[in-house]
Amino acid sequence: MSYSKFARLTVCSAALALSAHAAFAEVDANDVWDTWQDDLKMYGKGISVGEVTQSGDTLTISTLSIDLTDENNLSTLKGEIGPLILTSQDDGTVDVDMPSILEFTLEGQDFGDNSLKFIVSLTGQTMTASGTPGEITYDYAADKYSITIVQDRASEEDQNITLGLVLNNVTGTYLRQGSQTMGTSTASTTNATLLTYIFGFEDMGERFDISGQINGLSAITSTELPANYDAMSSDIDQLKQVRTAFELTTTKSTTVIDYATAIEGAGNTILSTNGGTTRFELVDGVFAYDDLSNDVSIEATAPGMPFTVGASAEQLGFGLGMPFVQSETPQAIALSTDIIGLDLDPNIWGFIDPTDALPHDPLTLAFNLEGTGRLVVDLDDEEAMNATLESGKSPFELQTLSLTSFLFSALGAELKGAGDFTFDNNDLVTFDGFPAPEGRIELLAIGVNGLLDKLSALPLGMDEQIMGARMMLGMFTTVTGDDELTSSIEIEKTGAISVNGQRMR
Repeated sequence: MSYSKFARLTVCSAALALSAHAAFAEVDANDVWDTWQDDLKMYGKGISVGEVTQSGDTLTISTLSIDLTDENNLSTLKGEIGPLILTSQDDGTVDVDMPSILEFTLEGQDFGDNSLKFIVSLTGQTMTASGTPGEITYDYAADKYSITIVQDRASEEDQNITLGLVLNNVTGTYLRQGSQTMGTSTASTTNATLLTYIFGFEDMGERFDISGQINGLSAITSTELPANYDAMSSDIDQLKQVRTAFELTTTKSTTVIDYATAIEGAGNTILSTNGGTTRFELVDGVFAYDDLSNDVSIEATAPGMPFTVGASAEQLGFGLGMPFVQSETPQAIALSTDIIGLDLDPNIWGFIDPTDALPHDPLTLAFNLEGTGRLVVDLDDEEAMNATLESGKSPFELQTLSLTSFLFSALGAELKGAGDFTFDNNDLVTFDGFPAPEGRIELLAIGVNGLLDKLSALPLGMDEQIMGARMMLGMFTTVTGDDELTSSIEIEKTGAISVNGQRMR
């Protein structure tokens, strides 16, 4: 089963279960129900409504029956939500009450004779809706939200999979505007004091367990959907019109990984952070993702390893931005990595440098690439994609690329750099199928000769390699200070390459 198909069905279940408190409500119970029905249109005939009754200020929907099948009829999500009770209050708000236990089942060809059951538990939950028709604000809270996923195995030989997730002390708000025929926008903020999770996998003597907790969560989301949005369709033209953003911040987290193999034995890994931020954005056909964790530490034992090894880092980060739909004009692209202050424990250094001849400074690798490019075909257009690849062309055209910052430091030496390049996609000959680049990069190296001196004193049998490295430095760098070297690499439009003004091609 593809990730996208599974994700659509799973997101539907989560949206209808945990977010029912955040997608349904208004000033008057009947107006609330009208809004719900408008939102449910995006699921087509996959959701049917049971009996709806009115008694005074209270409106009761007996059930919402779910039967959602993906476009290729490979997977189906089934379940029921109900009763749902909407009660108009004297202060112009609406109280929403829903069951404390919800169950959904995911089955189909992708699962063979097996199925997955989602059990959602809502403990101590409350929700109040206020506002006006077309612009509704929901305030919600709960002592606990939990999701348990249980696999219904057809036989004892099948894999045993368990998954559980619990959110404690949840509070938040949700704003919904617009209509299904005109387009909708939503914005929400959710806070929780603690998230705990477990994942278990067992098969034929192999065992893999993950458990952990995240403290102090705060999630902010916003989404704009086009008119008549179809939640069950993966149409790329529809996706082009979706705008969504998500940001999750945490104060602390700990993950424990236990595993066992039938042959090698058992192992254990503990990963902890002192908080971090994750961001995701989908706007105008461009995807962007950024993740940053602070004060990261890891300790691990493995089969046959006589002691624990570990490492720590001040920061670990990764960023990626790229277009995901075809465009006639260049779109923004980006790639970044931040490994700041990576420190290895003495057990690891004992293997790398048993004589303590090298500086044991923390390692840093940080760079940021920015540029522009475009997809010449949509990613979901298989025929056009294959035709492009068979013609020898790339489905992605790189237009510009800038190395805005680069820093690598380790073992008492460091390398810095920055540069800018443009690319000619009409010239795929000069560089053997790659768009011809034009531009310059400037490099600065500090402490490299001192590091080579220390390496040459070690009994590594690398004298020839170190001598070759010194010769390369002499040929392609310029001395500008005490163990400080610079290098300027330029690529001309003609394909000529020079280093410090010396023609190399």
